Amino acid sequence: MFEVRRVAPGGRGRNAKAGVARLAAGQNGRVSRKQLIWLGVPASTIDRWIATGFLFPVLPGVYAVGHPGTSEEADLFAGVLYAGPDAALDGLTAGLWRGLARWREAEAIEVATPRRCRSLPVSHPGNRLGREVAVRGRRAFTRSDWKGIPTVPIPEIVLGIARTEDVDFVRYVLANLDYRRLLNEPALRRLCRRGAPGASVLRAALGRPQPMLARAKSWFGARLVFVCEATGIRVPDELEARVAGYTVDAVWWDERIVVECDGEGNHGTFRQRRRDLGEDMKLRALGFLPIRYTTDKFDDPWAVHADLGAQLELRRGFGGSRAAVLA
Repeated sequence: MFEVRRVAPGGRGRNAKAGVARLAAGQNGRVSRKQLIWLGVPASTIDRWIATGFLFPVLPGVYAVGHPGTSEEADLFAGVLYAGPDAALDGLTAGLWRGLARWREAEAIEVATPRRCRSLPVSHPGNRLGREVAVRGRRAFTRSDWKGIPTVPIPEIVLGIARTEDVDFVRYVLANLDYRRLLNEPALRRLCRRGAPGASVLRAALGRPQPMLARAKSWFGARLVFVCEATGIRVPDELEARVAGYTVDAVWWDERIVVECDGEGNHGTFRQRRRDLGEDMKLRALGFLPIRYTTDKFDDPWAVHADLGAQLELRRGFGGSRAAVLA
């Protein structure tokens, strides 16, 4: 659990610096001014350390110790320290840190605190992180330490994600929690109080479970599932399945149809296209029909329905079960 590490005050000079260094070592190289004062470091010494380069301000009242180098972990911990004792990561920031969500970037460092603390915009002269620190005040909560950084409890993380994301993304988060056996639906429903920000989105997501989303290793695969649901196409039998020695985005075993979702990052060069064509040839040799969609095609679900739905209908019963295909 995060707290001010009980490092004994180090007195003056090198002993004081050694005590601060020990504290910072457990906080991704960051300390707060309040912690330094608690350690017995006088304000004048803090100012001298800043002037001589032992401390580097990163946020108001938060310093990097020894060097100004940064990392995602260090920035997150700095945000928690800025919000004061008992603070913790919240919302999408906490979800990404804990691996409950992927395929998003948290523009701000979201932090919850039971104390009074203002958010810190990017434009603030004391903000050296280049990201907003968005602080939300709430009543006292039980923090959960994850890889050395405190977060709010998982149900509150999910509600925080529902404040800023759409229903489908929250459904993916719930499927991921269910797969990892971390889903506490009663606790989530208790948070869906009338008027609570994000409650309506979370309530809608809880009413539409889709376990298949937990198997998606890319947002493209998840979007394919959403397109199938929206247009009445049967969802794939598997996502991220092994077929003909390849890992494909989606497969319908009975129809022997494989769908690959091609983004520019992994399918744009000549070498990558040659690899894709070789994969398609091997799949066709085994009786599979490979179908490829670029990311923009999912913006028109009914166009995908007209193409994929027709092929699924034509090839119904073509391949038999998964076991029969792989036999």
